[in-house]
Amino acid sequence: MHDSLALVSPMRRQRPLLETQIAQRLVLYRGELYRVPAEYHMLRIKSGTAYVTQAGQDRIVNGGQMTLLEANADVALISVLAGEPVVLELFQLCDG
Repeated sequence: MHDSLALVSPMRRQRPLLETQIAQRLVLYRGELYRVPAEYHMLRIKSGTAYVTQAGQDRIVNGGQMTLLEANADVALISVLAGEPVVLELFQLCDG
């Protein structure tokens, strides 16, 4: 019997990524803070660098990256980390 072990990125194996739809696109400018409503489950930073904090965990998310939001945690807060504006997209689960 031949078995193999492969490392799979958590972002690749999360089923909800396949069942989401873009719900909102925003632009944040330096000095602004956005409180993400609880119904959003994932965000993608289209451009810029964002500082995302949720449930006591801080993340830096760069343009082109996606991150999952914890459904059972506090709301997420997003702000601009560097000088350029952040364009972000918020996703929620599709019905059906």
